[in-house]
Amino acid sequence: MQVLADATVLRIELDRPDLASRVVYASFDRRQHTVTARLFVLAAGAVENARLLLLSAAATHPRGLANSSGLVGKGFTSHPSMDVTGRVAELVYPYRTGFSTAMARQFAVGHERASRAAVFLEFLNSAGPAPAGFAVTSGRWGQGLRDHIRAEFGHTLGIRIYCEQLPDLENTVSLSPFVKDYFENPAPHITYRVGPYERRALERAEGVARDVLRTLGATNILRSQGLNFAAHQIATHRMGADPRSSVVGPTCVRTTCSC
Repeated sequence: MQVLADATVLRIELDRPDLASRVVYASFDRRQHTVTARLFVLAAGAVENARLLLLSAAATHPRGLANSSGLVGKGFTSHPSMDVTGRVAELVYPYRTGFSTAMARQFAVGHERASRAAVFLEFLNSAGPAPAGFAVTSGRWGQGLRDHIRAEFGHTLGIRIYCEQLPDLENTVSLSPFVKDYFENPAPHITYRVGPYERRALERAEGVARDVLRTLGATNILRSQGLNFAAHQIATHRMGADPRSSVVGPTCVRTTCSC
């Protein structure tokens, strides 16, 4: 096996309408090279996978590779999220690890599945400012800063809400008409929105998170401004048995190329 580092795949090329035979790649010098194989696995995620298929357009498949359905890049989803935090009197010892270790799915769906998305609650280990954050924002120095950090650090509890998202064909990964990458290829362009089905779930979960924090005696309960996104890139390669309405087959493989 040979591993090629610093190699960016530019496109996939076909020898026959139903067979990918080689990939074209380039390194920092922008010189193009080819690799041939019997089998290629695309594993660049929901954004770059879709972009590569679109960049692989040719005379026999002008809309991109595997895109006879027009669905490559369509239905992009993520996990919209928000944080709800509150201050408690007890020291909660945050920042002991870089990830959360407790989750709750008790309020995931209920009887409202038809009208709102599912959610889960994640209990944060890193809520509130770290000592460096207090140092930057407090305007204090020396012993005054030390006393301030001892009094304020470690008293914030946080709950992060993650929300599922339905696939929406208006959420897309396409090729940018304006921005190009280092190799002069179009950069990915993401069109994305969060609909009312998801927003109702987030609103409901925010109320639950506030109730949990109030029960724990928290004060100054706040939610994060706007929505965050979990960087969980999902979809853009619809799975199905019919190439006319899907990108990949039921096993994520298309034995005949949907060009």
